[in-house]
Amino acid sequence: MKEALDSNEQILDAFKRISEQIRPNDPDCRPMNSSRPRELLGLRDDDHHVVFVDVILRLQRNEKPWPAIMHGLTELRDYEDVLLLRHSSNPGPLREKFAKCGFASWAEERRVGEWYIYFYRPLASAGAVAQPMLAAAAGSSWARAAGA
Repeated sequence: MKEALDSNEQILDAFKRISEQIRPNDPDCRPMNSSRPRELLGLRDDDHHVVFVDVILRLQRNEKPWPAIMHGLTELRDYEDVLLLRHSSNPGPLREKFAKCGFASWAEERRVGEWYIYFYRPLASAGAVAQPMLAAAAGSSWARAAGA
């Protein structure tokens, strides 16, 4: 019989080893919040540069979220302004659409079914560029599980 794992560090190490064996180097298996982009460092959700749209609330009210999202985009006046969506999933097609318009995005799932997606203009000095998500990644089993 295998020896029981008795510390959090041992459990974490075992999880990492198993994860690497299952899908090594798969970008779809990396945590979405592993590294916050430079443009978003120090930015709080209630910062004056953040335009917030709660898609979950609109859907609960049986409202279409698209007009609110588009209105949020029109509110981005300064280059530092960021559109922040609270969404029930990681919306891959929306992120691709905005990337084609020059917006970079970053997403994190703070609670199960509660995603926060930041749309921002990448800083050239940071070496960032907005790129559409790969079609393969958008169609992956991980993305489907996340609701993309």
